[in-house]
Amino acid sequence: MSRKPACSVSVTAPAPAEADPFDAIERHVDAVDQATTGLQPLAAEKRATTARGVGTLVEPARALCAVLTTAPSDPAKVPRHKRLVGAFDVIAAHDGGDDPERFEPEAISAKLDRAARATALADRLDGLARRLRDDALRTTESVSRPITMALDLARTLARGDFADELVPVTDALAALTAKARRAPKAEPATEPEADADAE
Repeated sequence: MSRKPACSVSVTAPAPAEADPFDAIERHVDAVDQATTGLQPLAAEKRATTARGVGTLVEPARALCAVLTTAPSDPAKVPRHKRLVGAFDVIAAHDGGDDPERFEPEAISAKLDRAARATALADRLDGLARRLRDDALRTTESVSRPITMALDLARTLARGDFADELVPVTDALAALTAKARRAPKAEPATEPEADADAE
């Protein structure tokens, strides 16, 4: 007597749950925070004046450093180039280099390179922060309707038998209302005055 082959049953595996990225993000942010603890912050006023001042001179400074550190290919021009480089030795004590007797454009270039890297990283972090804020707004927006309905219902119930239980909610709503009342009101838009000559 032949045996019937066993029926094969196809079982579809459940779709994996969407991975939560925030644990990994928090670990990386903690690492970045730890790595930047030695960086000194600027006061807001100093930050603004520096950006408007020397911050606008980066490209000319890079051009000068390139001129001073690039020897001419024509041997006849080398002595003249050395005189040019030596003319800057009068400010050697201010370049942040190791030799107080010699102007070191390479020291300035290194600082400008560091600033450029910091700026590029800051721009990337700004972009990442924008993504996180957008995600927060999108996530909150996705539950805006049930939140509004639930709070409206909570107000109604707080006026009835559940006033005591809902005190934290009504207090939070009252604080929100008070904050809105304290906020400065926007000035109404004014219509431009008609030109008397146009009449």
